[in-house]
Amino acid sequence: MKARPLTVRSAGLSNESVDTINAVIRGVSVITSGLIAKGHALTVDSTTLSQMHACAVSRGQVPVKVDHQSGASAVCGYLDNFRIQGLKLKADWHLLKSHQQTAQILEIAQRMPAGVGLSASFTSPANAEAGKARCGELLSVDFVSLPAANPDGLFDARHGRRIEFRKGDKLRVVGAGAAGAGVGAVGGLALLRAVSTRKLRPGENAEGRLVSRSWDGPIPGAQHVGVGLAGGKVAHTVRPSGESPLRGRFTVKREALDTFAGGQSLRVSRDSLTTAERAAAGKRASRAVGNSGDYNCATGNCEHTARSISGRSRTSPQTRAAVIGAAVGAAGIGTAAAYRLRKSSHLFSASPAFRKATAAGLSFAAKLKSVSL
Repeated sequence: MKARPLTVRSAGLSNESVDTINAVIRGVSVITSGLIAKGHALTVDSTTLSQMHACAVSRGQVPVKVDHQSGASAVCGYLDNFRIQGLKLKADWHLLKSHQQTAQILEIAQRMPAGVGLSASFTSPANAEAGKARCGELLSVDFVSLPAANPDGLFDARHGRRIEFRKGDKLRVVGAGAAGAGVGAVGGLALLRAVSTRKLRPGENAEGRLVSRSWDGPIPGAQHVGVGLAGGKVAHTVRPSGESPLRGRFTVKREALDTFAGGQSLRVSRDSLTTAERAAAGKRASRAVGNSGDYNCATGNCEHTARSISGRSRTSPQTRAAVIGAAVGAAGIGTAAAYRLRKSSHLFSASPAFRKATAAGLSFAAKLKSVSL
């Protein structure tokens, strides 16, 4: 059967891969899986790599020709040491020192490896699947400027590599990302709680401080927040029983600290308010007792209300910590899962969303200690 030439590009070679003294270029990409070969309408997959690797190993040395030319004069060297690494079949290219283009090829490999590539010429077996690149015999691997199945050039791309996932891999990565979001959210809340609050000491006057205990809602690690009042009391939001924990109505209620705690330990905000300022915040919150409003777990929760009725900015550091922690956790653990499955961590790390989430998470972590509660 007529040989079908395929071309594979890879980019991003370090100069250490090019041995000009011995005329050897190590780690060149022979073919890349997870794509459709340009001009051939054939899918290159992991089976293609395995078949071509077996053919190459059985042959030992595979000749390399210049630009798909025929005849012995076109042979500029040979490939050996074939191995599959990630999505690529790689080899070491030994150039003939006597060939007239050897010096030029070595210079190209050093200075512009992404602009050229290798094209595998092989025969397809009679029982090959339609639309699939299948290798029955590897004839040669040719040095060309427009390879069909090597989008990165001679070597590995440093960014944006193509990815081939096996059946079920995407679901595993998504599942890992979802688990990472949960872990990240809990971690963000725990970090915020550790640096922005402390335990309420026995007999301590909590007037004007934000007082918190563990929330009995669906988000692990979240705190229910109120405002300390004079006389060992606290003003906090209460909600009708049976309502969704995520939205509905609330009423500001005054209760004793012990009742508010419900047997749990209490924490208070670390703030720089003076005694007079805390007393003013407590009186302001006391006047809000009996008020009601709309509740939303993300945009109008107990923390929003407590901060607002005590004269603080109407924000929720807990919401911010959970969202950023979830984003970073999902991207990070999703990346780890992708790397484990396909050594393709760039899938997430190269994406703008991952970079923004990571940058936001690091920035937020750096600023946590300055959050005013």
